[in-house]
Amino acid sequence: MNTLYKTISALGLIAAASTVSAVPIVGDISFSSSDSGSVTVLDGDGNILNGPDFTGAAFIDFSEPPPVNAEVNLASGDYASTVGSKALFWDFSIDPLAAGSLLWSFNANGIQYSFEMNDISFSSFTGGIVSLSGNGVAYATDVITGANIFDPTSGFWAFSTQGLGSELSFSAFSVPEPGIAMLLAGGLIGLGIATRARKSA
Repeated sequence: MNTLYKTISALGLIAAASTVSAVPIVGDISFSSSDSGSVTVLDGDGNILNGPDFTGAAFIDFSEPPPVNAEVNLASGDYASTVGSKALFWDFSIDPLAAGSLLWSFNANGIQYSFEMNDISFSSFTGGIVSLSGNGVAYATDVITGANIFDPTSGFWAFSTQGLGSELSFSAFSVPEPGIAMLLAGGLIGLGIATRARKSA
């Protein structure tokens, strides 16, 4: 009876352990386009928009020299060890945005990191800059098993282009706390404006 009790207790502990979920992702991550990475802005008919007025922008088309077109340049918290990692940004439609559209993904330290966009809550297409931001979900899974290393975490994303012409550089960031991200969004947009100002000087 004692052996049976111990066996049942052990099984109960195993079952309880299997139901414990991972923890949410904490930290922020920022990207810039790689030397060979760029983005083209298209209208609803697939025509390339050269700016400075991107009104009518409907599609973001990233260059895709497999398997990367961007790099992690700043990161904190659970993303801290990923600085310098090469990442792939994925083409997406602005109008309409399909909920769950993948914005970026990359592997680092045996973990597959990615971010899906759920909506676009802010957009601007003037001043030679395309600026977009919204809400989404960050993921971190085991590269081999696909198991969650962290819980899928609701967060905020922002994306901005820099430069003139048809081949634009870009930057983006994602954070799991929308309130903090809203404060940072202005900084990203300002960075894009400053970058453009320096290039035109």
